[in-house]
Amino acid sequence: MAKVIGAIVGVLGWSAASIAGTALEYGADPAAAAWQFEGSRTACRLTHEIPNFGEARFVQEAGRTLVFDLSAWRVELKGEMDVNAETPAWLVSYPHTEPLGRVSVRSPHELGAAALLAEALLRALYRGEQPKFASDDVGVSLSAVGFRPSYDAYARCVAQLFPASFKELERSAIAFAPDQSLISDAGKARLDLLADYVRADSSVKHVQVEGHTDSSGRERTNRMLSEQRAKAVVDYLVAAGLDVESIDMRFHGSRFPAATNKTEEGRAQNRRVTVRLERQHTKVATR
Repeated sequence: MAKVIGAIVGVLGWSAASIAGTALEYGADPAAAAWQFEGSRTACRLTHEIPNFGEARFVQEAGRTLVFDLSAWRVELKGEMDVNAETPAWLVSYPHTEPLGRVSVRSPHELGAAALLAEALLRALYRGEQPKFASDDVGVSLSAVGFRPSYDAYARCVAQLFPASFKELERSAIAFAPDQSLISDAGKARLDLLADYVRADSSVKHVQVEGHTDSSGRERTNRMLSEQRAKAVVDYLVAAGLDVESIDMRFHGSRFPAATNKTEEGRAQNRRVTVRLERQHTKVATR
């Protein structure tokens, strides 16, 4: 009996040593592999859960370039990983490996790939190949099983993405002619874009509208003019479909210039209404 126990212990010790000296491999079983699509006019996402490891994500945001990230729940990633596109194991009669690049781990549990490599990963998956991230310690494979139907929905989503990002629209200045509160055609085009974006992005909960003037004229007159300008913008946004309850209007006359009032160029910048989009987690910006 002692000999049997000793033999078992010896085998277990050998197995542990073998595992310790071999890269741990992670990937979804073909029968359980799945890709999930989630999208709107502001962002399109493809996600793939990798059992016992974590999740892979392709994210295309409006007005931004495609990004890919791979996150690990508990496995620790280190250094750099080679990225290859491999033939799936069940197609052993057609073995093929194509190098796609190399990525650096940006944190112990996350790595990312920029647009060029992310696009190469998508192409490989669409061809039915299996992208693999590998280091001396870890190998992580993405399954192409079930990819195409989700990718087709993703591709349609990307084609309908909004033309600008939240960062580009977060703060806008609507310019006005001297002593005028009429919105120009350029101003209307910008406000139309803002209104469309707010309707598309459910995370935008609040719109801040602030009227300004240059320093020409009396301050009381300037305050009245800045109010008229701000109200014109609010009315336009409401007519474009925004909820008036989500809009906060303020007016300041010439108190907060964006540029010097000593030049015509500076005064032109000061004759404005500033429109800020605020997401649920965003604090009000300073003037």
